[in-house]
Amino acid sequence: MRRQLIKIWHMARTLKIDILTFFLTLICISFLALISITRSKNYKTILNFSKEVAEQCSVLVSQKFREITMSSEKVSKVAAGFFPELAPFTFQNEPLITYMLSVIKYNGHFANIYIGLPNGGFIGVIGGQFADKRTYLTDPTKPWPEEAKFVLQFVDRVANPPTDTWYYLTEDFKQIDQEVLYNSTYDSRTRPWFIGAVKTHSLYWTEFYPFQPQIGIGISVGNPIYGQQTSTVGNSDPLLAKPDMNQSISPREDLLGVIGIDLTMVFLDDFIKSQDVSEHGKVFITNDVGKIIVPTRAEDMASSPIDSALVSMLFQQYSNDPLKPDNVARYQGVEYLSYTSKLPGVFGRNWYIMTIAPSDDFFAGMIKVQHRVLLFIFGILFLAALVVIYFAKKVSFPIKRLASEVDKIRKLELLSEARIPSNINEIQQIDKAIASMRRVIRSFCRYLPKEIVKDLIDNHEEITLGGKKKEITIFVSDITNFTSIAEALPMDQLTALLGEYFDVMSKIILKSHGTIDKFIGDGIMAFWGAPIEFEDHAQRACIAALQCLAIITALNEKRRASGAPEFYTRFGINTGTVIVGNIGTEERMNYTAIGNAVNTTHRLQEEGKRYHTSIIISEKVYQNLGSNFVVRPLDAVVVKEKKEKSLIYELAGVEEGEKEIQADLEKRELCRAFTAAFEAVQADDLERAYAIFSEIAAKHPDDYPTQIHLKRIEERRGR
Repeated sequence: MRRQLIKIWHMARTLKIDILTFFLTLICISFLALISITRSKNYKTILNFSKEVAEQCSVLVSQKFREITMSSEKVSKVAAGFFPELAPFTFQNEPLITYMLSVIKYNGHFANIYIGLPNGGFIGVIGGQFADKRTYLTDPTKPWPEEAKFVLQFVDRVANPPTDTWYYLTEDFKQIDQEVLYNSTYDSRTRPWFIGAVKTHSLYWTEFYPFQPQIGIGISVGNPIYGQQTSTVGNSDPLLAKPDMNQSISPREDLLGVIGIDLTMVFLDDFIKSQDVSEHGKVFITNDVGKIIVPTRAEDMASSPIDSALVSMLFQQYSNDPLKPDNVARYQGVEYLSYTSKLPGVFGRNWYIMTIAPSDDFFAGMIKVQHRVLLFIFGILFLAALVVIYFAKKVSFPIKRLASEVDKIRKLELLSEARIPSNINEIQQIDKAIASMRRVIRSFCRYLPKEIVKDLIDNHEEITLGGKKKEITIFVSDITNFTSIAEALPMDQLTALLGEYFDVMSKIILKSHGTIDKFIGDGIMAFWGAPIEFEDHAQRACIAALQCLAIITALNEKRRASGAPEFYTRFGINTGTVIVGNIGTEERMNYTAIGNAVNTTHRLQEEGKRYHTSIIISEKVYQNLGSNFVVRPLDAVVVKEKKEKSLIYELAGVEEGEKEIQADLEKRELCRAFTAAFEAVQADDLERAYAIFSEIAAKHPDDYPTQIHLKRIEERRGR
């Protein structure tokens, strides 16, 4: 990463970007330092505030929890104190039943109040909202009466068989229905609250266990009722240790029963839910290993991103350092604050109150202020950037234009005459130097091919002597009877006409990526394949020659109309291996091609005079052309120093391509017929050759190559 940053830093940048970056960096550093200091102070203040909120919640929850548990103990103690006066405990005991109904009605967090009898019988009142059955026991398809708010349950184990009778009561304790379940197996003596109270001879809290799903978990308290008032005196401390349930203890003979109360955690769920910790904060009660006890309902947990795993993780942090109740942890990408305190002893267990909230809940105000500050800073940065950009542009814009002009020179785009106005002295000097360099290179390119100059610039090289062997295609042109035309014209008119001629020819050659070697009087020597290499250099040279011939024909028509002399041009094209490169001396050199192939090209051009043709190509060129070119063999001639004969061809046009260089139907038929006659001559079938040439002569009496071959055949016949 560090290397990449260094690499990016050292990459070319604009001057405007550097100026802008420098000033904006200074401004940003100043503002960031100010924000950091302010944020640090605000952060500490808000942390202290969040801790105070959590402590207040812990105190309230602790007080509420203590209040509810103590009310349960109080009711059970009071009942144990005066219930002996209501003995015996039967269903017909109206004061007993009324008291129990009133306790349930006015204590909404009590699920049940009941009395377990020494014979296993049971008398209890159930709040309708806490009942684990909502249908008749004897007919599960039949729902309770809608008016039923309480259930009075009486289990009679003396009856034979034992019965379990349910009485459905309204809000004002009026009976509206009842049902009896026979062969009841319920025995209060087997219940934990009964066993614990009897064994401890005092108030006893059970373990938590699940009530019905919509209520969650709950706990039961039991207190024994004895026949004598003094026998109720015992350890009623809620911190009472659990008895050994396996220890065999016989109930006292004066035991009248055990009063029990089922206490749900719904009240605590709702109370904890009402605690306004923060927008997304929650309060939990956990055991000593961080397992959640309250809230008990699944929906209360599902509505918050704070889950049991987060609670367990934060509790573990607290366990590692109990002297530090407040902790900060990141969970699933969110930062949370927590405060943990021990719940005052209840039920003889170690429970803890945990307050957890996302830090954003407390820092939202600070974050909003910071956002406003940041917006203010961005506004200042924006205005500063505009000012810096304006002044940077005043400096960088002329330099950018100068760089653009230098880049054009590098690409040899030398037509521009742009000058860069500026009040800065250094920029004025650079502008003058660039204008001078442009003129020098423009002049230099008139002596060397542009490709050579561009290659030297791109490769940061100087011109040096040297060459290498390459196969290229050479092009030589010449104007017919130019000497006579030159003698008849004034010098200024001749120069203008020749300049126009060279201009149109040169543009075609350069457009096809040919290299102009030199101008030889009225002729041009060019080649394809160096310095730029092409596999189709022969085809490029032939197409360029056809295009030159077409444009010269059009130029001659224009001159004919104005009375100016016409330039008829002959072309020679040859492919061969030559030495191409910088030839000459260290002081004076030329990029050119030398070798027999060059000499052969000149001779091919001269052969055009003999055959009265415009474009003659060598056999090597012909072999490199495709079927799209229209050619005909002219003759087998000696064009090399070795005195060996080789075929030469006339290039007439193309089958398909630009309209100006397409061979018409008449020309194509002439070439096909001429080729057939020439092949007959080569096969020594003079009669057939003579017949074909005679047909060609009848159709094309002005075709000079046909006349040459007819004359030769006649001479051979005469011998």
